[in-house]
Amino acid sequence: MKTVLITGANSGFGYGLSKSLLERGWRVIAGVRNLEPRRHLFADLDRTYSHHLELLELDLEKPSDWDRPLKLMSERRIELDCLVNNAGFGVFGPLEDISETQLRKQFEVNFFGLFLLTQKLLPSLRKTKGRIINLSSTVGFTGLPLGGPYVASKFAVEGMSECLALDLKKFGVQVCLVQPGAFKTSFGANVAWAEKSNSDESVYRDEVKATQRFRSPNRKSPDPEIVIKTLVSLCEQRVVPLRKRVGKDASLAYWSRKLLPQAIYHWLLSWVFSQAQKKRTG
Repeated sequence: MKTVLITGANSGFGYGLSKSLLERGWRVIAGVRNLEPRRHLFADLDRTYSHHLELLELDLEKPSDWDRPLKLMSERRIELDCLVNNAGFGVFGPLEDISETQLRKQFEVNFFGLFLLTQKLLPSLRKTKGRIINLSSTVGFTGLPLGGPYVASKFAVEGMSECLALDLKKFGVQVCLVQPGAFKTSFGANVAWAEKSNSDESVYRDEVKATQRFRSPNRKSPDPEIVIKTLVSLCEQRVVPLRKRVGKDASLAYWSRKLLPQAIYHWLLSWVFSQAQKKRTG
């Protein structure tokens, strides 16, 4: 039986992937921040797959939590075949309005927590010639208006992951970056905005308010099932690519960024956002 650790397993892609892999006979270690009040979310899965599902308190901001998977694996005498770094969140807003605390928290979770947890698990992954799947984003390869902190964290994940893939190649450990576009998950509802953006003193207040309405959780987005199916395939196929884009908007952004001159691409990006904002406020 193969074993996977999935961070941020309580919702969205993480929960869907946990369910799908359990159905396919995997042992799933589901890492969940603030587990106890969320344990009920796994009640049905636990009843059906109690011998294959391990729920684990795992907060990427807490170094003390990074050893929890190792302790569990030692107790169960299992090694890790796949690590899916799915947990993360987004801080949006202009640099002038973001607090140092917000900026550091963005990187503590999306970058430092992700890779320092991975570091702990590399010996086990080397033994199994396993794989690491890191959830990046469309904005892992392009800028975004008012997206600085989140975009920067994903650029950092992309760079470290590519280096990690080169370092681990001789051990047979594969690394894949998944770059989803916008899908219907709880991500939008959990977005944090720069502390000063809504104050009267902010020179970006109007743009931020328009973008907040544009990015509100009720925005129409595709169902996440296509991402979950892609992740299942990446967990199981023999060879994985370094990068895998998912969604029409991700492909459109990638090819536009690649083929258009930068000035035209940036103009087009700004225009698309302005039109979308007008449509939502009209």
